[in-house]
Amino acid sequence: MINRYFLEFGLTTLYINKTKNLFIAGVLTFLVFLVMSFMFISSSIKYELKTVSSSMPDIIVSKTIASKQRDIELDYIYKILDIKGVKDVIPRVWGFYRFDKAGVNFTIIGLDNFDYDYIKPLKRIAKLYNFNDLNSSMIVGEGVKKILDKAYYKDEFSFITPKNKIKNVKIIGEFDSDISLFSNDVIVLKTALAKEILGIKKNYVTDLVVEVPNKDEIQTIATKIKLLNPYIKVLTMDDINQKYQEIFDYKSGVFLALFLVSIFTFFIVVSERLSGVSSEEKKEVAILKAIGWKIDEIIYIKFIESFYVASISFILGCFLALFYVYVLDGVYLRDIFLGFSDFKPSFEFVYHTDISVYAVGFFITVPIYVASVIIPSWRVAVMDVDEVLR
Repeated sequence: MINRYFLEFGLTTLYINKTKNLFIAGVLTFLVFLVMSFMFISSSIKYELKTVSSSMPDIIVSKTIASKQRDIELDYIYKILDIKGVKDVIPRVWGFYRFDKAGVNFTIIGLDNFDYDYIKPLKRIAKLYNFNDLNSSMIVGEGVKKILDKAYYKDEFSFITPKNKIKNVKIIGEFDSDISLFSNDVIVLKTALAKEILGIKKNYVTDLVVEVPNKDEIQTIATKIKLLNPYIKVLTMDDINQKYQEIFDYKSGVFLALFLVSIFTFFIVVSERLSGVSSEEKKEVAILKAIGWKIDEIIYIKFIESFYVASISFILGCFLALFYVYVLDGVYLRDIFLGFSDFKPSFEFVYHTDISVYAVGFFITVPIYVASVIIPSWRVAVMDVDEVLR
């Protein structure tokens, strides 16, 4: 009858062979750590990208000359509005500002209280702040605030405009968003002030957002807009989502190469286990069988031993991965997905996963090791005791 003595015997056997079991547990823990770190980072980025894509406009219209994006004339608003099926066209002012002292780029967004709706993650800003008081002030994301605090810009920041003039702007607030990937490096200014800092002319904007009520007409309208001018570049929501997915798939492929090296090491350990049982283990199984243990009891005790090692390794690997990704921000490994450039403020991963992530990590590690222990033990257990001891 199976009882607690089986568990005690299994723990005692593990302790006797502690050196070997600690080595195997170390390999398993590292593999679980690597697998779960990848899954946690992947889940967080997928969630961020999914949320970002859900807030994307139907069509983005910009102007590209000699493969470089240029500011587009406001006159195109009326030309696009003449296209049947277009509900509205909203000008956008945005760009990147290089903060050399910290070696990063900030994303500047020009925003007025009447046009915040096209940037859904920033809706709450229009509700929390009075845009009439934002003429010489700005609201910054969490990542920007941390960098400015370190550079001793607590209440005010000095921009250098393209005309080589200093523009002092007060920091009146810090905002957060459900999309950390979007808002972390953002600075929100009034549109006129953003134009001055980015060097955008009066009758120009960065690009145009086109709203199309009937989603089935998006591609047709995008084609018509493209015909307005050979320098016009049109991006639809599907185009943007596809680009995000392509980048993510490529980054996942780079990680996969590293992961295969680790999984190969793991399978070397497993194959060594499957290739046979050591002489000491054979004697142990034979003695158990000689004193009256049944084959199923021997298999069960081996299951307990291997499951102890594998499950503890899995739990430890998961905790290490959680700490590594969400406390240490997945340093080094995160660069595979987000790039090695330090041009943007540090991005913090948001925990967003479900039980399926843990289940996948469990089933690609624990059962494989358990099987690698049970199968050789079963082969010895079904042999004659005299043959084994001989």
